[in-house]
Amino acid sequence: MYEKLIPPKYNQSLNISKSHFDFDNGILSAFEKSIEDLCSLYSVAIKPLNIENEKLKNKIEKYPYPTDTDSMESILLLRINEQINAASDKINNVNSFLTQVISVFCWTQIEQAENKLINLLNIKNKQEEHRGFTPWKLRKEYFKDNGVNINDFKNYYGILELQKVNNKIKHLGKVDSDLISFKPFQGKLNYPFEYIKLPVTKYVSNSYLYLIELMTEIEDKAI
Repeated sequence: MYEKLIPPKYNQSLNISKSHFDFDNGILSAFEKSIEDLCSLYSVAIKPLNIENEKLKNKIEKYPYPTDTDSMESILLLRINEQINAASDKINNVNSFLTQVISVFCWTQIEQAENKLINLLNIKNKQEEHRGFTPWKLRKEYFKDNGVNINDFKNYYGILELQKVNNKIKHLGKVDSDLISFKPFQGKLNYPFEYIKLPVTKYVSNSYLYLIELMTEIEDKAI
């Protein structure tokens, strides 16, 4: 239930074709370091949850849920199971919070990397330094003006899901009609995020693959 996160550059299943760009002035390496630190932090935080979860499983086997409450023994079993359920809920809430933090952090790193790339392109075009844009729409328009159409990216819908999740976590706290078209949220309209298992492994990988694709397109069409 609680899996460690592997930094994308060490995930051989991703088949990353390129991970070095002469023009980027350390943008990719800074992104890699941030994501690697995030994965380490998550894995350290998830370890005690795994241990506690195993203890709860063993406790459930030892104290099965009673089929009736007609005896003192059954009532005692019921109270024990109520404690187990409360502890399990606490573990799930902590795990949910961790996955929400990771999702928001991944999108934040994408925003920062894109704005650094915008500044880099402006300087290379012999224009003034550029602080970038807060709305993703404006960043996409900037890149499109430089020959890079993000909407055509192979990984576009993967990163679009992350962007929408980020917005809903920060501003709404639950699944709305914007999210239910994405697989993890189908049939979960109005569910609070603490009841959703966010696919953070996918979000971490998609963030990296998207940035690689963006930088490859910039190298081919805008530099």
